[in-house]
Amino acid sequence: MLRKILFVDDDRILRAAFEQILAGYREHFSAVMANDGFEAVQLLKKLPFSLVILDLVMPRMDGISLLKHIRDSYPAIPVVIISWMPLEKMHQLAKTDGIVGYISKPFQADDLISTIMATLRKEAEGGTMHDVSPAVFLQFMEMDAKTCTIRILDKVSQQGGILYFIDGQLVD
Repeated sequence: MLRKILFVDDDRILRAAFEQILAGYREHFSAVMANDGFEAVQLLKKLPFSLVILDLVMPRMDGISLLKHIRDSYPAIPVVIISWMPLEKMHQLAKTDGIVGYISKPFQADDLISTIMATLRKEAEGGTMHDVSPAVFLQFMEMDAKTCTIRILDKVSQQGGILYFIDGQLVD
C-alpha cells in the first residue's frame, strides 16, 4: 500500500509547486493537496495518511485548529508544520503538541523532502507480520494494551487500511 501525505496550505502557488515536486517521489508516497483545515478534515475522514504537512495560518480552519483535530482524532499521524511564524514559536509549539518537524517559510524543497523521508523511514522501522488473521492480531493488541498505528494490506486485492490503537483500544 502506497503511503499518502496530506499537504495543507492556502497558498495556491506553493501547493501547485509542491504537488509537482512531490510527484517526483511517487515510488515512496503519494501527495494529496488541501487548501485549508476544513478540506483537510474531510480528506482525513476518507483516506489513511502517513503524514500531514500543514501551514498554521489559513482561512476557514487554521492550522492550530487542524492540529488539535488531528491530535484528538488521529493521534498517531505525525505532523510537520510550515509557517512564517518565528522559529522559536514553532519550536515551542512542537514541544507541546507533538509536532515531528517544522520548517520556516520560505524554505527549500530539499528541506521538506528530507523531513518527509526521515518521518516515513521512522514509521517503517516497525515490524511486519505475515499470515496473521486480523482477529488474532486485535486480541493481542487488546491484551497488551498497546498504543500504535497498524497498516493492514491484503496481498491479493491490494486493499488495505490503517488502524489506530490507544492503550489497546481501537480508536479509528
